Amino acid sequence: MKKIILSTSTLLAVIAIVVGATTAFYGDVETSSGNTLSAGAIDLGIDNESYYNGLLNEGTSWELAFDLDDNEGPADGKYLFFNFLDLKPGDWGEDTISVHVKDNDSWACMAFDVTTDEDNGSTEPELDDEDPYTADDGELDDFVNFVWWADDGDNVLEDDEAETGNFKEGALSDIGDFSVTLADSSGTGVLSSGPLEGSTDYYIGKAWCFGNLEVNPLEQGNYSGPNNPANDEVNPSGSATPEDGGIICNGSGLDNRTQTDKITADVVFTALQDRWNPNFKCGGEIGCLDKADVMLVLDRSGSISNTDPDGGGPLLSELQTLKNAAKAFVDALAPSADGVHVGMVSFSSSATLNSHLTSDGASVKTAIDGLTSGGNTNLEHGIQLADGELDDAHLHDRDDTEAPDIIVLITDGEPTASNGPLTHREDARVAADNAKSDGVEIFAVGVGITSSNATYLKDDIVSPPSVDHYFNAVDFNDLEAILADIANCE
Repeated sequence: MKKIILSTSTLLAVIAIVVGATTAFYGDVETSSGNTLSAGAIDLGIDNESYYNGLLNEGTSWELAFDLDDNEGPADGKYLFFNFLDLKPGDWGEDTISVHVKDNDSWACMAFDVTTDEDNGSTEPELDDEDPYTADDGELDDFVNFVWWADDGDNVLEDDEAETGNFKEGALSDIGDFSVTLADSSGTGVLSSGPLEGSTDYYIGKAWCFGNLEVNPLEQGNYSGPNNPANDEVNPSGSATPEDGGIICNGSGLDNRTQTDKITADVVFTALQDRWNPNFKCGGEIGCLDKADVMLVLDRSGSISNTDPDGGGPLLSELQTLKNAAKAFVDALAPSADGVHVGMVSFSSSATLNSHLTSDGASVKTAIDGLTSGGNTNLEHGIQLADGELDDAHLHDRDDTEAPDIIVLITDGEPTASNGPLTHREDARVAADNAKSDGVEIFAVGVGITSSNATYLKDDIVSPPSVDHYFNAVDFNDLEAILADIANCE
């Protein structure tokens, strides 16, 4: 039987990154206002030991915490891996992240999600270095380089870790959004070939350089001391150097193009008990589940053409292509009484519940075939109706512990209508937040949309991490393949 994808939303820890450059190299404290850390039903603990230019950095270090946030608003700012607002060429840092699952053995995944990459204005020195101002196209990410590895807890990249545990390396612009399997049933986790054992410490090392970063691992050893990383023979007194931590950092080749640029990102850790989910996979992106309640939420606004482009030839209208992709998605889910149930909502100027949750895939496909396009884009109402169908008290919704609730949204444009008191975007965001607080996991496919709208869907609509929940389609012809990837576990 085909399996609906499902991310490990049982427990979530979200940590935002803020990197910048002020007069030469940036400072705007407002960028950290949305940072959150949240903990759910099983206990996932995170702590961090952070060094900035060789000295322990209290502002980005914290002791083990299991109850990090109440999921009702931003954390207070102490749970940040980065909060460096005055970067200079050659600045570097190293963190050792400690991951703990309390009592219960668990699968675990990690995702890195860039949320902002802004030029933030261009100064005269930037313009002199041929950097025309582009609001959403900062250059800082081209010159901040990272290496991530499975560490033994001593804040140092050692030769065996560089050989077998280095799982991501390069400039932030090249790395982009990514997901990492820490431990899942595939046996390929970077921290463990099986589940993470309860009450056991696991470590992830992360080093960065504002400039060229070269991996220069130390011999395997037990490095410790007041100047960690690492109080070894490279520099036995004073502040540690990059070489003390197993890297070489060189910022000599940088010019002024990065001035005032801003980067923010989220690092998301998720965990799920293996006892009840023995076949769970991070899936490269997302894991799998045999049983779920899935609501399709389909845009049928007037921007989706219902005109046959070649008068009966092989080309199909956008609406027909959408219908075909949605029906193929239903088939891929293979609805059954004891497996996946599917329903459908469509929206234009207002939304309609076209099909209740059901195990009868044929009836859902009939509802899809009946769609016509026209009107505005009331994303708020579409999400609200789907959330209502997935409500725990609703006749058609099953116990969420056995059949988790999922929305798969497909839209080709900006919200242009809503029923609430705010802007159309804000009304839809509130509806999405309400659904997520109800335990609904939201995926979205943006079809031919602007970069601004894609950012909105990633930041304000889908469930975190957005790298696992938002998918971009160039046009409707890409839609069927994307939905097939969402529907299948492989």
